[in-house]
Amino acid sequence: MEGSLTLHNLIIALVVVLVLVLFLVFGVLIVGFKKYKIIRDRQVWSSFIEEKITQAIVEGVEPLLHDSELNALLKKKSFRRLFLESLVTTTRRFSGAAVQDVYKLFQLFDLKSDSVGKLSQKNKKYIVAGGIQELTAMRSEDVLPQIQDSLTSPNQVVYQEAQYSMVALQGFNGLFFLNNLPHILSDWQQMRLLDSLKSIPADSAASISSWLQSDNESIRIFCLRLIRKFQLLEYYSDVEIILSHPAPKVRIQAIKTLQALENDCTINQLIAVFENEELNVQKEIIKVFKIAKRKQSE
Repeated sequence: MEGSLTLHNLIIALVVVLVLVLFLVFGVLIVGFKKYKIIRDRQVWSSFIEEKITQAIVEGVEPLLHDSELNALLKKKSFRRLFLESLVTTTRRFSGAAVQDVYKLFQLFDLKSDSVGKLSQKNKKYIVAGGIQELTAMRSEDVLPQIQDSLTSPNQVVYQEAQYSMVALQGFNGLFFLNNLPHILSDWQQMRLLDSLKSIPADSAASISSWLQSDNESIRIFCLRLIRKFQLLEYYSDVEIILSHPAPKVRIQAIKTLQALENDCTINQLIAVFENEELNVQKEIIKVFKIAKRKQSE
C-alpha cells in the first residue's frame, strides 16, 4: 500500500513537472513569436514610413492626410513611435524645403502631442530627454517654457538635453542658464553647445564678460572656447588676465585662445609666464611657440 502510494505520488509529480515544462515551452514560443512579430513589423513599417516621408518631400504632405493605410497605422502607439523616430532622423539628413515638409508631418499628424507628453513623465528620465530631443529636432519653439523647466532637473541627461535645446532653438540667447549654473558643464556638452551656435549678437558683451569671471571653472573654459571659435578679438586683454587663474586647465584654455587671437604681444606675454608654469601648461605654451615659428617661416 505504501509502495503503491509512493509510486502514485511520483507519477503525479512527473505529470506536474511535464505540465510545467509544456507551459514553459509554450511561454517561450509565445514570447519568441511576439518578439519576431515586433521585429518584422518594425522592418515593414520602416520601409513604409521611409516611402511616405519621401512622398511628402517630393509631392507635398497634403496627399498623406487622405492616406487610409497611414492613418490607420498611426492609431498604433508602436507605429507612432517609429514614425516619430524616423522624422527626427530625417531632419539630420535634409535641409531647406525638404526638412520643412518633415516639420509639417510632425504637426499634421499631431505627433507633437506625443513628444510634449513625454516631458511630464518625470520618473522616466530618458523618456523626458527623448521628448526634448524630438521637440528640438522639430524646431518646436512654442514649447520652450516647458523645456526650460527641465534645466533644473537633478538628472544629468535631462538637464543637458534642455540646455542644448535652449541654444539650438534660441541661439546665443539660449545660453542664459550659464548665469546661474550650479553644476559642471562637461567638455562634451560644451562642444555640443558650441557646435549649435552659428553667430554672436552685437549685445553679447555683458554676458561674455560675466562668464569670463565666473566662479564656475567650466563656464570660464566654455567662454574661452566661444571667444576662440568666433575670433572675438576685443576680448584679448580679458583672456590675457586669465593666465593668472589658479586652475591649470583654465590657463591652458586661455593660452589656446590667445594663440587663436594672436597679435604682436602674444609670444612675449607667454614667455613671461613660461618659467613659473607647471609642465602641462608649459607644453601648451611650447605648442604656441612652434605654431608662431611655422607662420614666420612661411
